[in-house]
Amino acid sequence: MFTNSQLCGLQLLQCHQSVPTLQPNIEQVLCTARLSILSQGRLMLSIVVITADRSIARNVLNITVDNELREFYFNGNNISVASNFPNAVYWNRPDSYNLEGDIHVLALKMYNNEFSGGFIASTPDDYILTNKTWKCTLEYYDGWYKIHYNDSLWPDAKLQSWDKDAKLLTYFSPNAKWIIDSTDCKSCLFFCRKSFIGKI
Repeated sequence: MFTNSQLCGLQLLQCHQSVPTLQPNIEQVLCTARLSILSQGRLMLSIVVITADRSIARNVLNITVDNELREFYFNGNNISVASNFPNAVYWNRPDSYNLEGDIHVLALKMYNNEFSGGFIASTPDDYILTNKTWKCTLEYYDGWYKIHYNDSLWPDAKLQSWDKDAKLLTYFSPNAKWIIDSTDCKSCLFFCRKSFIGKI
């Protein structure tokens, strides 16, 4: 015969084990138990399940640019920088943007006005990380932001050292890197893009 606390514990264990199996897209599961006394001494055990969807965590992009984010494209669509990135001209104030739906391509037009520039971006689950797999160039090409644009001839991004505000990096995944175009331009417009097509 189980005590009331043992019964609650068993039900909670079954909850934590079964929810991820039934719903594989669940990132986190929190099961809580509530034991109520009904009429005639009867007991009612209620299990409340709180979940966090993996796709929600994946789609929150944190980003900052040194010095300025000029244009932002998501899956070929121009996302208004003025409306969605209030800190676009402040390198020490990261922005967050929710990428709704499947992620195919990110493309950014940026400006560096002096010294070493670049940008850093990541999502909480590391699905999106700035690193050398990104492509960056100083040249403008028609359709450079589109999903099926061929960027195979673009140079790989260059990893950039960061010696300014270390606190800024706490907003991003430790696996994300500051990146810039391969020339490390000091006063220029530069374009970067990353295709996620085929990435699991």
